[in-house]
Amino acid sequence: MGSDRVWRQPRGGPGKNADRAKEAVKAHTRAIDLRQAYCEAKALDHVGSVLLEAADAEEAIEAYGIAAESRRGSGDWCEARQTPTHLARAHTIAGHAAEAHSTYLQASEAFTRANAPTEAADAQSRADSLT
Repeated sequence: MGSDRVWRQPRGGPGKNADRAKEAVKAHTRAIDLRQAYCEAKALDHVGSVLLEAADAEEAIEAYGIAAESRRGSGDWCEARQTPTHLARAHTIAGHAAEAHSTYLQASEAFTRANAPTEAADAQSRADSLT
């Protein structure tokens, strides 16, 4: 995932504009990488939902797991908060109580970081119900 393209840095002599242009290229390249990661994670989250609906919890776990890892790396807690809940639900359906418990705790943390206390409490309650 990510942009493998290395953009040629702007030509020109030393100076304020050349340095600013180089920084702008770096910033926009990073934006491309983040957008690609966001789209991939969102698509994988949807794939997991479809697989879970089709009663294939093990495959859903794999898709959700990849999506969760991608979203964790993004640092965007508002987007990252739902995938762990989905992953925990899939673990619950698959009968993996320990994994579901751990993942609900991760979901609670993600909701807390996203300033969603009601959802954090719900995820914590679900984790507690598995112990």
